[in-house]
Amino acid sequence: MFEFFSTLADNLTILKGEFQYRVQTAYNSAKDYIAKFDYESKMYQACFYANRTREVVHGYCLYAYKNSAVLRYVVDILNYSFIYSTRYVQNRRTEPMTSSWSCVSALTKSYHNYKDFAHRYGELYEFDRVQTFAETYETVKAVVDSENSIIECLVTFKTDEKYVHRVYNKEKSDKLSEISFEPSEAKFLSIEYHSSDYPEPVVLEIGKNEYLVNNELLSAAYIKRALEYETPFHKFNKNYTVFAMDNDLKNVTLNFGEYIVLNKTGYSIAGSPLTPMNNKNDLKTIVFN
Repeated sequence: MFEFFSTLADNLTILKGEFQYRVQTAYNSAKDYIAKFDYESKMYQACFYANRTREVVHGYCLYAYKNSAVLRYVVDILNYSFIYSTRYVQNRRTEPMTSSWSCVSALTKSYHNYKDFAHRYGELYEFDRVQTFAETYETVKAVVDSENSIIECLVTFKTDEKYVHRVYNKEKSDKLSEISFEPSEAKFLSIEYHSSDYPEPVVLEIGKNEYLVNNELLSAAYIKRALEYETPFHKFNKNYTVFAMDNDLKNVTLNFGEYIVLNKTGYSIAGSPLTPMNNKNDLKTIVFN
């Protein structure tokens, strides 16, 4: 009996030693592996394979999107719904999903009494183009000239992701400039809208597809439209100042009524009814070197 327990104790001692040896060996091997592990190389490999996988998946998804009208329609609807809902919560407007449309944006007076009024914004989109841009512009001219409550209108036409903008107010006597889709060399690196309604300046952006020859930008109606689409809880005050820096590092200051007219090599600053020039046709012109 005693021999059995003695043999069992010896075997347990041997097993204990073997277990401790194997655990120690495994620990030393793991320690050496960790010490010699090339983390930087493995990290680069992981990033490479992750990017490669992303590119492959993106390629398949893009191929399916381009070659399936049903999938493209569903994806576009879902994407637009997400953008629209996000902007709706932020109290911002959203352009229509269609690729071609025209829009008349009006800056109007809302009277509290015969002297005091606030500025309101209204817009009307048209998708089935019955009128040409010139006909729409002439219609807007007639309405603005006959309606005292309208301060200024902006007529916008979008096609092939390009935007055409034309401004009209009662002080503007020149004819509709030629519609051109030719890119202008003028660009603005920064645009800031300063007003007492905002403690900090509001940064405005001009899309790359808006820099077209003869486009009229940064008018009062254009700025109000930009605030409606870009800035949550938008406000507008006619006593604003817009500071812009062009790609030639020249600073431009615009007040209520002034706006930018692009040309091939630069831009002009059109006069304002609040700050009239001696000659309305004598525009301050900036040309890039």
